This record gives sequence, C-alpha cells and structure tokens, in this order.
Amino acid sequence: MSKNEPLGNREAKKANRDKSTAPPAATSGAPWSAIEKLRARGLSRTVRGAVAPAHRFGVGVYVAYRQGPGSGLYRVTRLLPDEGQGLQYRVRSDRDGQERVVLEAALQRAM
Repeated sequence: MSKNEPLGNREAKKANRDKSTAPPAATSGAPWSAIEKLRARGLSRTVRGAVAPAHRFGVGVYVAYRQGPGSGLYRVTRLLPDEGQGLQYRVRSDRDGQERVVLEAALQRAM
C-alpha cells in the first residue's frame, strides 16, 4: 500500500482485510472475546483428542468413605475436577451434616 494512494482506497482495503479474518461477532460490532481471537487464528483452548476421565459416582449417590477418622456413609453433593491427585467429590454425612472433599480412590458404593 503506498502513501500516495487516496485515503478512501486505503480504508477500503483495510476494511476488506479485517472482514476476511474477523469472526461473526466482530462484524456485528461486538468486541472480540479471547475465544473468538483464538478461533480466528485457528487455535483452540482445549486439547484435541484428550478424553477427560469420568466420575464413577453421580450426585445424590450414597458412598462409603473408608479412610481415617470420619469413615462412614456419605452422600455425593458435587463432582469436582481432577486436581492432579485424581477425581474428587464433595460429600456430606446425613448423620451429622459434616462435609468433606475426598478422592475417588477412598470411596466405595454403599449397599
């Protein structure tokens, strides 16, 4: 692009260039989000082909916690992500209302 070109042509070329790489939200006047910027460059935040491990117990299921003090029957109240040690659960005792976060390896399905 030369500086001698009329101003109108330079602006038109810039507008056309911006339209070709802009995601749909950007053309409507909305600001670009971080995800839209990554997608425009052909990148993604997720690791493709990676499969996240699934929790063995669902919310509301009764489980037996078998490690140390506080062993007993608990109800799963929330599924927590893997923090590097394994899948985790937030569980609550119906007997005394005590809540704790436990690893999946410390739990068994209650009969």
